[in-house]
Amino acid sequence: MRKLAFLAATVVCLSAPSMAADFTVTPVYSHLGTADFDGASGDVKTSSYGLVGNNDFLTLGYTKTEYDFSNRPDVDMNKVFADLRYTKVNPGTLGYFVGGGLAFGWEDDFHPSENYSITPRAGLNYDFGNEWRITGGLSMNINEIENYFQPILMVHYRSPDALGFSGVFGTQNHAQYRFTNAMALEGTVRGIDRDIYQLSDDKSKHGSAAEGYLMERSISASAGVVFNPLDALTLRAGVEARFDRELKLYDKDGNKLGKQDIDPSYGLYINGSLSF
Repeated sequence: MRKLAFLAATVVCLSAPSMAADFTVTPVYSHLGTADFDGASGDVKTSSYGLVGNNDFLTLGYTKTEYDFSNRPDVDMNKVFADLRYTKVNPGTLGYFVGGGLAFGWEDDFHPSENYSITPRAGLNYDFGNEWRITGGLSMNINEIENYFQPILMVHYRSPDALGFSGVFGTQNHAQYRFTNAMALEGTVRGIDRDIYQLSDDKSKHGSAAEGYLMERSISASAGVVFNPLDALTLRAGVEARFDRELKLYDKDGNKLGKQDIDPSYGLYINGSLSF
């Protein structure tokens, strides 16, 4: 509970500016086709859908991810999440950023003191004043099974609203070329993603992993088209791939029971955003 209290304090500190900017609502959908297990029999395909709302300071969302296994029980995982952040940019000198996220992932049984992930982060930025900015810092994920640190190092070039080329490069990568105000092409390569879910209490389904955890780790890449038919409406569609993908299984005490590597997975994504 001390960990949850820490995140709550971060929320209070950052919530003041979060209502100032326009809010965008985005239904999301993605599907990854069948991918074989590496070095073992069986395969898995994955579908994910949900709803995300955000502005410059605040993100709120819910997603459901369906894992369809060929040789073991299927699982449907839920996640609710919130993230607060604030960035101060000072052209020609140092600025800073600070943020914090809180997520809960579960299959059937919601135990907030067990299925949480807390992600505080902070760092510095330097704006060169000629459409270039560099950001560096550190993020940490605090959870019940495997705490870890992640460095943050990114170079930003121009705004995605600008015509022509823009992008962010580093630990997260997003490049875009905007042909007109209404159309652009985009490509994204994300660093290591980790999704953590608590499994059902049902021992007949999960055996020694009941009340335990499933972690998916992967690196993802995508490419697609962006349409802006109206100032307040953005539509995206494209193809997606996940590499270096693995599933880890833990018991309820956080002890690792096993790991399964998965061959590269390919699929598609579709989403649309409406700003208010």
